[in-house]
Amino acid sequence: MVSNIPKLQVPLSSNEHLLWEGRPARIILVVTALLLGLPTLIILFALLIMNIKILVIASALLIIGFVIARPLFYKTGLTISELLTMRYQLTDQRLITSKGLLSRQVSELDLVYFRATSVNQNHIFRIFGVGNIHLSRDQYGGSTIEIIAISEPVQIKELARNAILNRRAALGMHYMDIA
Repeated sequence: MVSNIPKLQVPLSSNEHLLWEGRPARIILVVTALLLGLPTLIILFALLIMNIKILVIASALLIIGFVIARPLFYKTGLTISELLTMRYQLTDQRLITSKGLLSRQVSELDLVYFRATSVNQNHIFRIFGVGNIHLSRDQYGGSTIEIIAISEPVQIKELARNAILNRRAALGMHYMDIA
């Protein structure tokens, strides 16, 4: 599952193996650009040629675009720049996240601390095969880390779940050993 996505450049230990590397699906940005950018260009064109009819139609399209695109960013909770720069690495020992264009924020968490995994998809995400993966530190969803707007979210959730179980088994830990 490792693809040609730019590397996070986080060194892995000699006994650590990369299971998956990814970033938010680009289709989210493409859909947003079409829903918001195209009507905006039409509005600018209508203003340029002073055509009120085209201006009214393009304004209506822009409002519809905002209504449709809002769930994309509401569900991800990220800005466009964060969607462009977000990177994830899942190894057999930890989850590493990185974001930032000018300044970089890198976070790591050992897989042994996760207890529950889940996938959430709104209607637009389901159409494009994208979803958010939630990795919770307890079974009730408190203290959750999200892998946002990922393609094939169910398969990656299962990969993460298996990595969590394998990490616990390697350390001789059971489900109830983690408070």
